[in-house]
Amino acid sequence: VDSQNGDSRIVVQDAMAPTYLQSGHLLYLRNGNLYGSEFDPKLASLVGRSTLIEQAGASERRLITASYAISDHGVLAFRKGGFIDSVDLSFVWMDMTGNISPASSARGPYRRFRLSPDGSKIAVMLPGVNGNGSSVGIIDLGSDTFDTLHDSLGVLEICLWTPDGDYVYFTRKIDEKHGIYKAQLYSTQEAELIYQGDERMLALDSITPNGKHLILVQVSESSDRDIMKLSASGDGKIEKLFGEDGHDGMPKVSPDG
Repeated sequence: VDSQNGDSRIVVQDAMAPTYLQSGHLLYLRNGNLYGSEFDPKLASLVGRSTLIEQAGASERRLITASYAISDHGVLAFRKGGFIDSVDLSFVWMDMTGNISPASSARGPYRRFRLSPDGSKIAVMLPGVNGNGSSVGIIDLGSDTFDTLHDSLGVLEICLWTPDGDYVYFTRKIDEKHGIYKAQLYSTQEAELIYQGDERMLALDSITPNGKHLILVQVSESSDRDIMKLSASGDGKIEKLFGEDGHDGMPKVSPDG
């Protein structure tokens, strides 16, 4: 989607969670597998054939959606999707040749995660005790420690780092109301409410390189999806960027904004 005029085109069919890298490559998920391809931003099209980077594994029981994150230095973290036996998960590093090494000894029922911009920390979403509420945790990969950033009786969804890595945004649903919050790392202050929505679900997906705007998906009662741009200053300014067929989702801002 061109943020200036709203023009759009389909680059890859049946794919999700795209990430455009400074190296000129596009990563995306398809059927739980991670693919990559050279990408021409001027033509908005792939260059050559896509390469399978990591294949999802599946066994039994709990369904987990594949997820990945990549740092500005090119280090990739990937969580396999499919049905898995246990929710006791851990993180590993995988380099561009496929070699895998442990990233942290911290284990837990992690649901969603985001690698910090400098690749030194991971923000994770965890379910609450006995299924009540949920929390945001921070894994410091350097010291191999885990700290809880925020606990809530509401339902917490996907989290997002600020470009400087000092804050984490997350969405929270309480009493059928959706809001976007901002929490500072290792601070005793309460998370700051940035935007209070209504009954429509807010899916936080991306942030501009200057940190001034959040890009999110707003889902209506009829399940239509619109891509929105929200001011990160807390003034409540939000505008529709794109949304024609009602099935738009998982937007990612390019490195140049």
